[in-house]
Amino acid sequence: ADAAQLVSLTRTLVFEATSPDLATFRSRLTLLDLATGATRAIAWPATRSGYELGPLIPQQGGALVALPFYDAVTHAALAADVWILDARTARLTHLPGFPALERIKQSSIAWTVDGRLVVASQYGSRNVVGVWRPGQATLPIRNLPRLATYLDAVALTPR
Repeated sequence: ADAAQLVSLTRTLVFEATSPDLATFRSRLTLLDLATGATRAIAWPATRSGYELGPLIPQQGGALVALPFYDAVTHAALAADVWILDARTARLTHLPGFPALERIKQSSIAWTVDGRLVVASQYGSRNVVGVWRPGQATLPIRNLPRLATYLDAVALTPR
């Protein structure tokens, strides 16, 4: 993403990623507490060189934000990496199974209303879906039917 991003996490807590620095391609990551005015810098995650921050994906009604990183320049194939920010602790957790090769424009990430992260990924002739619960050590995956794209997948859960 080339522009600054701002996502509301709670009534008073906001997460900001600035436009990327032109020399490093890294954004400045900051938690802002609107009630107190306090700011807390978040260290850039240990992604491989060349990865740029994609669109932030906040958890609905929660304090987690998925931070997808993409590299379509230094890899022969497209690559993605995903980190999860817990705004309560300012800790970053690496999503198990990443980095991974995938067709970035045919893959997507979404939170379910019960707090799980769903990853639909496509690469080569393989299509998979992974469902991760925060704290889980693995990202279990299942095969998906072949479609043209899984971009903008929406995570649904029964009521």
